Amino acid sequence: MIIECKIEERGNGWPNVGDYCAGGGELFRVVSIESTIHTPASPGAPEWRYGAVEWADWEDCPESDQHSAAVVALLPSTMRSPTEA
Repeated sequence: MIIECKIEERGNGWPNVGDYCAGGGELFRVVSIESTIHTPASPGAPEWRYGAVEWADWEDCPESDQHSAAVVALLPSTMRSPTEA
C-alpha cells in the first residue's frame, strides 16, 4: 500500500527512492519524494518534503541501511500500520 506522507530532514540529507526511513516506531521504504523543500516558520525546526512510502519489515533492513530522515506524518492521518489493523 502506497501512503502519502511528510518526510523531515534530520541533518544527513534527503533519502533517495528505495531508501528506508523510520517513523512512529514503524519502518517505511521511500517510493517517491517531491522536489520542493518546505522551510519551517519556526527557527530550528527541520525542513520537510512530501513523499510517498510503503510499510517495510524491520528484518528487511539492516540498521546501517536506515536513513536518518524521518517519516513524520502519514496523510491522511487516519492511516494505520498493518500491526494496528
